[in-house]
Amino acid sequence: MLLRTEGDPNAVLAVDRTLDRHRRHWLVREILLLQKRVLKRLDLTARTFFALIEPGSAFAGSLLELALAADRSYMLAGGEGRPRSRSRR
Repeated sequence: MLLRTEGDPNAVLAVDRTLDRHRRHWLVREILLLQKRVLKRLDLTARTFFALIEPGSAFAGSLLELALAADRSYMLAGGEGRPRSRSRR
């Protein structure tokens, strides 16, 4: 199984902060319990999970737990795939 995310990591962190701030609300409590349940199932699944961390991925905050729970994580090294700035010296 391949795990990928896409989006703005700052948006993920903002949602996590909002959930933490309102954790006493019944709906937020249910959301957090469901997140915990999904991560536990992911950890106990007998399949191999790979996390592909690419430029533009949103492995931050609670979604970072997906990358950490994966059996293997791969990240592009060396800056390839990122737009290079053109600076003249």
